[in-house]
Amino acid sequence: MTAEPAYLFVRVNGNTAHNDSTKSKCYVPNEPPKHPATAFDYRDYCLTNSVVRIGWPATGDLRVLPSVPATTSCYRLDDHICQYMENFRAAGLGDVVLMPDKSRPGVLYIGDVKTAYAYSFAPPVHPYECAHRLGVEWDRRCDRSFMEYDATTLGIGIHGGFWTRALYKFDPAIKADVIRHIIRARQQRRTTS
Repeated sequence: MTAEPAYLFVRVNGNTAHNDSTKSKCYVPNEPPKHPATAFDYRDYCLTNSVVRIGWPATGDLRVLPSVPATTSCYRLDDHICQYMENFRAAGLGDVVLMPDKSRPGVLYIGDVKTAYAYSFAPPVHPYECAHRLGVEWDRRCDRSFMEYDATTLGIGIHGGFWTRALYKFDPAIKADVIRHIIRARQQRRTTS
């Protein structure tokens, strides 16, 4: 029997503690965004490179750490952020990722995890801020453009709640209706795109 996939909502934009030239352990030359930090949107990077990323790269490679370190040279992580990182690292092949489009509230991209957690970077092409990553096969139309989904159609509110979090792992008992909407929308896409 195959386990049901987990559903993860992952924001790919956000403020960064990096690129402050006064903090030598945090400074990454040629890495966007330039300090002072602003919410930078890595959506295009994720789509183009078939990945989803999450921040806090100074925690290091989570494959070799027994737990997410609460303190780094750049920041201190609250318990909920450590949990985001643990859930991101634990994502399995076939899990479903929902990625919002920062510039267009309510628009989501959906894909399946195809490559387990990895940690790598090579600025400026592969940003340090994108070091924590999962390989994702994003849903596409027949013309190979990326499929966009509407949060409202999926039963997802975009004001408050998990929409504001960096990562949210759907509890299937609490979000069963949303998961059903996602499955239905993806099935319709496969038959109409």
